[in-house]
Amino acid sequence: MEKYRKPDKFYTDRYDRFTIQELKMLEAKESTELQEVTDSHDRCKIEIQHCMDFKSFKNTAISRARNREATIREWMTADEHQDRLVATHPLPTNITCDSCGAPMRFCLHFFDVESIPLLFVFECPASHAPRKVIYPNGREFFFPWPTCGQCGYEVTRESYKENDVLYTTTTCPMCGSVKNDELNLNAIQRPELPVTEDDRQKYCLSFFNGRTFYEDLEALANLFDSIEEEQKEQLLKEHYEVDKIEKLTIPALENRLQKAIESTGFIKFFFAQPEMKTWAVVPFNIQDPTDRNDKKSIKAATICIQQSLYLTNWRLVGGIDYRLGCLTGKLKAYEREEDLIKLAKDIKESKK
Repeated sequence: MEKYRKPDKFYTDRYDRFTIQELKMLEAKESTELQEVTDSHDRCKIEIQHCMDFKSFKNTAISRARNREATIREWMTADEHQDRLVATHPLPTNITCDSCGAPMRFCLHFFDVESIPLLFVFECPASHAPRKVIYPNGREFFFPWPTCGQCGYEVTRESYKENDVLYTTTTCPMCGSVKNDELNLNAIQRPELPVTEDDRQKYCLSFFNGRTFYEDLEALANLFDSIEEEQKEQLLKEHYEVDKIEKLTIPALENRLQKAIESTGFIKFFFAQPEMKTWAVVPFNIQDPTDRNDKKSIKAATICIQQSLYLTNWRLVGGIDYRLGCLTGKLKAYEREEDLIKLAKDIKESKK
């Protein structure tokens, strides 16, 4: 039995063929609209309308390009699912024609009819109507009787064929509505044209990274917001004199604090291993050989460190712990522009 899953190229060509046909029609339509206008101002208005129209050539091309991969994968997955259904449900047997009693032959599958995953369709070799639709377990399936679209009552249908045209009249005995349909049995199906690589490149592949008119507007608005934010930040930096903040490296920080700490009577100041994550945090250790108690020792160390780092991008975080003459704490570096502006603002306001 023929597989429903086709080679990958079948699905790619199927999607691209429709894209090319649709875009060629839109391209010709928009080109004609522009050719009929000579005034440059009016042409500009038409081009803007094309940009704003979600169904325009460009916007349709971008939409088709974005949905291409997902749609093709969806088609492949659906056909693979149908193959699995067919493989796990054997063909029903002993299906006979009600008119002549001859064994009927399988002709096609129905999928997802009335929430039923799989149905088998059989036809009489002598062309007796009707065909039979069979469940996988061999029972016959009957389609619900058609109902009136206006009142919901069951309708009656009469059909006849004339000159290879099937005429069908649907009548509702309840409300009297009548609907006539015609089906040309000899309608010639237009052959599928091959997809050329030039057309594929022009209409299908060249729009993958394209942006719609509204996305361009959004990007432009975001750009203006970004520029405005940068200008605002620059003004704040200039106002609060951010450039005057000393941005110390860890070795420079250690040298500065070493001298300040020793001048206050402390000894053996050193850094532990820095914590380099979102923030740069450096643990430190100090020893106090004097007879100061814990509170005086903590206060002296805190004042010394805060005054030494006041005009820098480093700050004491948490607090200082004291035990048996050994003091420990952490220093944190501020490197982001918004943090430096905040430090500069605090410095400037404290001078008032």
